[in-house]
Amino acid sequence: MILTPTKTENIPAIMNLVAQAQSYLAKQGIDQWQDGYPDEQTIKNDIAQGESYVVYNNESEVIATIVVSFEAEDTYRTIEGQWLTENPYCVMHRMAIRDDYKGRGVTYDIFRKVEQMAVERGIKSIRLDTHEQNIAMRRISNKLGYRYCGIIYVRGNSPRLAYEKILK
Repeated sequence: MILTPTKTENIPAIMNLVAQAQSYLAKQGIDQWQDGYPDEQTIKNDIAQGESYVVYNNESEVIATIVVSFEAEDTYRTIEGQWLTENPYCVMHRMAIRDDYKGRGVTYDIFRKVEQMAVERGIKSIRLDTHEQNIAMRRISNKLGYRYCGIIYVRGNSPRLAYEKILK
């Protein structure tokens, strides 16, 4: 598995991953990503910011995407609860994995690689948020040492469960 910055030619593959994720979430009864978000312009903005990454398998096919930001997140300024740290932090957003790679450890590998990126930049914690009904993301976050910190609100005042992990 190779995690690398996204190129504009990866946009069609990312949009396919987003469509698969939207379908998966809808089948789970989760209203996350059911309003056309993230759209192609969001992906282009992520690429322009240098925050979009794709994951290739051994056959050089895009099998996952994630946004990794080292900038402070506006929606994380207010939390119903408390973050573990006040230090600079890394944020993971908009992760999607190709359907035929779900359950094969890709999420685990992505989290570990992002944690390594953060440590290499001197960042001491990673934050993320997820929909309350996204049991799979909640489970992997807990399993990998991310601690529930409270509730934040994203676009449209939609609540999300917020997690943080202090890196060693």
